[in-house]
Amino acid sequence: MGTILKQREFLKVLLRTLYINKKMKETIELVSAINHLLKILNDRLAIFEEINKLTNYKAFKDYAYQVSIQSKAFQKDLEKYSDETADEAGTSFLGNSKKLWLKLKENFTDFSLDSILEEAIKAEKSTLKAYDDVLNLPLPADLKKIISEQSLQIEKKYNLLILLDKDYSSDTDLF
Repeated sequence: MGTILKQREFLKVLLRTLYINKKMKETIELVSAINHLLKILNDRLAIFEEINKLTNYKAFKDYAYQVSIQSKAFQKDLEKYSDETADEAGTSFLGNSKKLWLKLKENFTDFSLDSILEEAIKAEKSTLKAYDDVLNLPLPADLKKIISEQSLQIEKKYNLLILLDKDYSSDTDLF
């Protein structure tokens, strides 16, 4: 009888350990995903700051300013679910590459507003994809709500950018 009790206790401890390991793995994956979003938002900030320097188109400058404010606010919301601040998260290799590409393109080609808007659209699509990827993870309800709302707001900004692009294109078609 004593051996059976010891085996049951052992199984309980083993099951608890497996459960804790599973929860730890989920937590690590969750924190990693949030850290990735912080990086993506830093990329978004850096890219739009760089693009903003390249144009005098007021509507786009206003858009880039709004994106900066929005991204910083989103980062504050996400930092409480992360193990690092937005500053500590830094930018991604892809974001750094994109920023370098913009600088090279500006210096060695005729970098038109059409090109700038095209790069901005790519940046927003990339941000939306990162959000979609995180939304496909098992998230706590409160965090899922925050990320869903942020994603919807980014999508609204993206749609505004598409309208800016169409508006600019139709204005240049007149000349």
